[in-house]
Amino acid sequence: MKFLLLLFGVCWLHTTGAFLAEMFPRDGRKWPYGQPKKLEYRNLVPVSLSDDCLKAINESAFLPGLKHLNHSKLDVMLDSVGKPGAGLLSRNFLWYGSYQQCTELTGTKYCLNTMIVNGDNLGIKPTKAEIGVCIPDICNDDDAINFLWSLEAVVPTRWKKAYAALEVYILAFVEKNATNTVCETEQPLEKHSIAGLVVCSCIIVLLLTGSIVDWYMSQPLPIPSSAGWMKGGRNMFTSQRTATQARNINDGDETDPLIRASPAMGLLSSQVLSYPDRHRDTWYSRALRCFSLQRNVLFVLDPKHNTGTVPCLHGIRVFSMAWIILGHTYLWPQFVGCSNLREMSIMTSQISFQLVLNSTFAVDSFFVLSGMLVMFWTLRRVGNDGGTFSVVKFYAHRFLRLTPAYMFVLMAWTTLAQYWGEVPSWKSNMEDHRMCEQYWWTNLLYINNFYPPHLKGSCLGWTWYLALDMQFYIISPLVIMAAYRFGTVGLSVTVAILMSGSLIATGLIVRIYNFRIDGSQLLINDIFTDEFTNGAMVSTARDSYPSKVFDKPYCRIAPYLVGLCIGFLVRRLPSVSTTTFSKAPARWFALLGWAVALVLLLAPVYGLYGTYRREDQLSSLATIFYYTFSRLSWALGVGWLVLACFAGYGGYINSFFSHGIWLPLSRLTFAAYLTHPIMLYLLFLGLEVPVYYTNVSMVAYYLAALVGSYTAAFVLSVCVEIPFVELEKLLVSR
Repeated sequence: MKFLLLLFGVCWLHTTGAFLAEMFPRDGRKWPYGQPKKLEYRNLVPVSLSDDCLKAINESAFLPGLKHLNHSKLDVMLDSVGKPGAGLLSRNFLWYGSYQQCTELTGTKYCLNTMIVNGDNLGIKPTKAEIGVCIPDICNDDDAINFLWSLEAVVPTRWKKAYAALEVYILAFVEKNATNTVCETEQPLEKHSIAGLVVCSCIIVLLLTGSIVDWYMSQPLPIPSSAGWMKGGRNMFTSQRTATQARNINDGDETDPLIRASPAMGLLSSQVLSYPDRHRDTWYSRALRCFSLQRNVLFVLDPKHNTGTVPCLHGIRVFSMAWIILGHTYLWPQFVGCSNLREMSIMTSQISFQLVLNSTFAVDSFFVLSGMLVMFWTLRRVGNDGGTFSVVKFYAHRFLRLTPAYMFVLMAWTTLAQYWGEVPSWKSNMEDHRMCEQYWWTNLLYINNFYPPHLKGSCLGWTWYLALDMQFYIISPLVIMAAYRFGTVGLSVTVAILMSGSLIATGLIVRIYNFRIDGSQLLINDIFTDEFTNGAMVSTARDSYPSKVFDKPYCRIAPYLVGLCIGFLVRRLPSVSTTTFSKAPARWFALLGWAVALVLLLAPVYGLYGTYRREDQLSSLATIFYYTFSRLSWALGVGWLVLACFAGYGGYINSFFSHGIWLPLSRLTFAAYLTHPIMLYLLFLGLEVPVYYTNVSMVAYYLAALVGSYTAAFVLSVCVEIPFVELEKLLVSR
């Protein structure tokens, strides 16, 4: 017993002495927030760090950290370093650390290293890791990488256990080379960024000037009632047309389902306004009034349908755009960073997730609507002009309609996007921004679906749709003129030739490259396919399904051809305001049509559910059949929906899609398509932590993306899209 008491006393004295030595060192150093603990290092000479960086790290051990944390600067720096968490088997190698805590320190900077993970030890495929470090600002990019392999030297003894896991995981899994290192630094404005700000400033000046001119021109003049040209207190020289009525003058001028909800906005220039000398409405004043904010806002918010249009298209546009945003919101974390990627892939077995996986069919809906509108309004215009058709005006009109808003978004993304996000994860994922500096001209020429050769390396990758739609528009006169001159026979022959060529080409390409649908993987994985070879990421997307089939016009034209046929039929059929559904033949024909259309719509969306649920691989023949006919099936279903609603067989479905509530949102479709991926980047890359994938969190992200996208679309449409559309019409009418 005495021996045990003696042993206990010796241990207590030893522990107390060590504690006092730690708290009161003999060198007499003073600590501004109380006496610090003495820091003991295993090795203060890391071989791989530069001398200046090493010196700054060693000095930080004796400098105060944050006021609310009674620790040294080095403690806070180490605490800000990214550390491994649970879910490594789910590829959770996004160890961001604390960006905010690091940047609160003085003389430090946060760096994010994108590195390669060797998955052999975990039994997973090679993947990337993003590890954040906090280092003195005198350190260079190489120090940011080497810091992770110098933890043995810089971590104090009392932090040893806390950082043991990080050291083990780095040595065991991470290759000692980084594909990209981004450090948080203050970036001066570059020349092209200044140019982008100048363009934005010029547009703001035009908006203010146009609004003032429009307000001035709308003010009544104080003219005596005895004047001969006044009758009944009304100025006979002032047009009584409203903005909406004026825009209805040139109905039938629009051919793109994304640009306008009505077939045309109409010309401001078509308002024959006659004012006294003080309010003379010249061509230049009308040009400035195109930028009038009050006019453009009222037009966007106007819920009235124009005459001679197909009202159900408005609702189809809105829901198709919402579906695209839904799919992108759920799949975007796979591209920008997700801490539970495996759980995300497991969700493909849920039947509700088939809507997410197959949201690309919404784009085919736009192809159907685009082809229909091109055929419908061009036939009407050619008929009104006595059969004359100007190819130059046809193409110039389309280019001038799409390009201004498109190029403005591209300009803002290329010159200003690098300043929108603060965290380094924003800058490290700005590959698309860097591609725009090199390949912006391919977007201007609408060939970005061909060059660069794969979707991942393109500028504004989501704008492949605009390139396809422009290319379809270029060849559409062949079908339109055949239909105009030879009627049903001409249309049938040209569509049959193009359709059969497209289907055969799609089937052959799928067979030659042996594309397969694997139920154990996300369907969208084919779009961004990376393999890690010899410590480097090698893109194999050039031979993937998207680069060969997904964004190629000869494989995607089938829905557009269906739209051309629907437009021809709608042009031939009179608009039916009251349904003849009560007649027995018509009733049974409509019921059969709706039943077939329902099967055609549901089959491509839910047809692969069994494959995903069983995690099987679809056979080669079944894959060829699905890739070849799935989009045609969807297009035929949408075509029946439009045709039935126009012919009076839509019932409540037509009433729902034709409701005036969809019209303002429908007018913003084109702008929403351009801006919604940028909103997703801001949502997901503006976070300090990786996205954790759950249904609840993704619904919240989706609602935020939906509201944010349409808010940005409203601003873009009012300030850029509508003014330049009006200017184009004003120039044509001059």
